[in-house]
Amino acid sequence: VPVEKATTRPGLLGTKPPKPPAPTKPTPECAFQLLHPTTLKPKRSVAGHTGDVLCACHVPEYDWIVTSGNDRQLIFWEPGFAQIKRWNIDTAIGSLCWAPIQSYGRKTSENLGGMLFAADRCTEKIHVWNIKEQMVVRQYEGPICRASRMKCSATERVRQDPTCQCEQCRMHWELEGHGSNSPAQVMTWIPQMEVLASAALDRTIRLWDMIQHGKLSHEFRGHTKGVTCLEWVPSVRSLLSAGFDHTLSLWDPQAGCKFADLRGHGSSIAGAKVVPDSPYEVVSVDYSGICKLWDVRRLECVQTFLANDAGAEAGQEPQGVHPRSMVFLGRDRLVVSGRKMVLFERDLPDPKVTSDTVLTSMAVNERKSDIFTPTRGDAGPGGAEASGSVRVWSALSGQIKGSFPNVVASNVTALAVDAGSRRLAVGSEKGEMVILNCSSGHTLKVLTPHTVPKRGGRDEKSV
Repeated sequence: VPVEKATTRPGLLGTKPPKPPAPTKPTPECAFQLLHPTTLKPKRSVAGHTGDVLCACHVPEYDWIVTSGNDRQLIFWEPGFAQIKRWNIDTAIGSLCWAPIQSYGRKTSENLGGMLFAADRCTEKIHVWNIKEQMVVRQYEGPICRASRMKCSATERVRQDPTCQCEQCRMHWELEGHGSNSPAQVMTWIPQMEVLASAALDRTIRLWDMIQHGKLSHEFRGHTKGVTCLEWVPSVRSLLSAGFDHTLSLWDPQAGCKFADLRGHGSSIAGAKVVPDSPYEVVSVDYSGICKLWDVRRLECVQTFLANDAGAEAGQEPQGVHPRSMVFLGRDRLVVSGRKMVLFERDLPDPKVTSDTVLTSMAVNERKSDIFTPTRGDAGPGGAEASGSVRVWSALSGQIKGSFPNVVASNVTALAVDAGSRRLAVGSEKGEMVILNCSSGHTLKVLTPHTVPKRGGRDEKSV
């Protein structure tokens, strides 16, 4: 977010004018910023790459961060962002993925730590490094050892000699990828199956079985344009994909087929993530700034909101963020990043500040900016907000102001405020009608209940 320049006050009579602020050191062009997770303000910049930083991933087993850049380097960082190791490779890496593997191979008791997957940005190759322990990274010279270096006469590139059987070459190998001129755009790990999923612009999604040393197990075809988003949804054991065809697709990786499409976006989808600690919710954002919250159990959209910066322009008109990525900072905090970064916060599921039941009716007191909503019988009989109570909310702050308990004997089904905004009419499912004072909640009058004939011959009271 652009920051306005600070202005200094002129010095008072008989005092020295304030000193101008000391010039700050310019941030290196290829450094990346660390932001505070609460305020999103920059904490520090980290320099290390000599080219643009392309991607990063977290290694939770060792608490590391791995970054890749246009300088054809992989850099491993400690939690304090001190460099652990710098690997020089022969190509730029466009996507990174870490896979913690505990039962890799036939010997299930053998602990192999994890695997680092790196997809070339310009070729179809997917590099695989088996990192058993931290010292492997610190002692490793690079993806190609000096003894196995060969130079291809056609491409003039240094490649690995397949006949070399040293320890350095055994810990690194390559997957065949998606074919020529189709580099993998995104990768994700499926821990239940120990399978790597990758997607490319050739409209395909491939699953690589790492138990069988990277054998291709399935290839999904169904998107009409390139795929740029992949996310594993463990609650429904499904793989979520999205891309340039404006559609989110759900796949069954074990059966190897697609079982649902989620439609609603009007432009290419820039990101899709599972909501943390809410396994059945997925959020997606497209290039136009439209964000959608999906319920993967019912396969429908439950909320739509716009990512924009309302006060960005001088004319106080909304300016598009042009999203390119998104990340969750917890269950109720979402950051959408593009030209700007926008933070969204969701109200906590607390009955004291939100309504957790279905609202059958609502009334507004325009004079006092109050909102009246009914409560159901979930608070328990005899409670402060048992069945037949009315909550009072502030339309200005969104917080609850109080409640009118036990207004009627059954659930409230109708609410209305009179023209003078002084009296509140309350109706119940049994036909009761009560007039309350909007300010105090005192009962002013009890009307004759409604009765309607029922088909069985009895009279049923209703409103």
